[in-house]
Amino acid sequence: MQQVELNLQTAVLATLATVMMIGLGFLRHPSRATRLWALAFLLAMLATFGQIAATVSEMELVRVACVGVILAGPPLIWSGVRAAFGKSSMAWIGLVLGASSAVLLVALAGSDGYILGFRLAFAASAVFAALTAAELIGSPQRGLGMLLPLTIISVIFPMLALANIVIALRAVVEGADDLTATQTVNVLGMPVYLVCAIVSLLYLASAAESDDGKRGARRLPRLTLADRLTRAQARNEATWSLLYINLDDVVDIRLAVGDAAFEQVIQRFTSDVRSAFPTEADIEFRSDTTALVLLTRPEATIRANVRSMLNAISSMDAEQPLSVQLAASVGWVTTATSGYDLDELVRVASAAAVDARLAGGDRWVRVGDATRAVR
Repeated sequence: MQQVELNLQTAVLATLATVMMIGLGFLRHPSRATRLWALAFLLAMLATFGQIAATVSEMELVRVACVGVILAGPPLIWSGVRAAFGKSSMAWIGLVLGASSAVLLVALAGSDGYILGFRLAFAASAVFAALTAAELIGSPQRGLGMLLPLTIISVIFPMLALANIVIALRAVVEGADDLTATQTVNVLGMPVYLVCAIVSLLYLASAAESDDGKRGARRLPRLTLADRLTRAQARNEATWSLLYINLDDVVDIRLAVGDAAFEQVIQRFTSDVRSAFPTEADIEFRSDTTALVLLTRPEATIRANVRSMLNAISSMDAEQPLSVQLAASVGWVTTATSGYDLDELVRVASAAAVDARLAGGDRWVRVGDATRAVR
């Protein structure tokens, strides 16, 4: 009976969170991200009420199926966070995980393998909580304080999963395993997760829309870049280059200077990128601190453009009192080496930008070059 009461409290909170996400999130700021978050909370609400009804009615298969459905929440939240940051959401992962977890637990219900199946499903869900934390920590969004609740709980979630694994290994040695403690922790922890998630995600929904409004005039539709590459391929023009430009140490900069000064940093970064390249270059800002530049120019000219941009970005600390060094990392890929598919070019260029950052930042890496050039 105590378990039912705890589930009922969680169900009430899940209902409130669902209403808030739909009313204050999706309806007020409609986007793919808020749709995914609303779906995550809706599934949590329905599954929690389903658990209560199944427990009271002694329908064990329905109860364990609802347990599996709840595990779709973290991957759906992760997908929504990625969508909010302009990345591919891969929403199917959450749906597949929820459905497969439900099927797995139903198939194992009443057997000795149920406990192991639950721990594996729980661990799989926790992986996406960890990925959510990684996305938030490295995100270009401002207002880090409002993202802290979800970031912290997303770090705690995989820690609980790791503890589950340790308990399972210990149980193998001792010859006995029991889910009672784990299930109690899950029931008590879910309300905390819901509160942390709703606080951060409602902020992120409004911040993402605000940023989209500010960048609307300067963001080139993705279709324009793809169309440009399609026409270049038809004409067999192999001289096109895609640059993936990242401002380095975004989190450190934001923490060091605060929100107001960070907004000035973003404005200057945008201006420096736009002014460094010719007017016929296509520029798309994927986020406040990440830009794509598609252009066709001789290699020497592009090198001069990139060097000019890096010089301009690093000179920002002469005008703004910052405690961290401003720099950018650039990945450079050409259609001659990587083809004309936009997604593939972005993937290769972003990987090169990561290499540039790992090499110290304030430089570019050109795919196919044997050396890495510092500005």
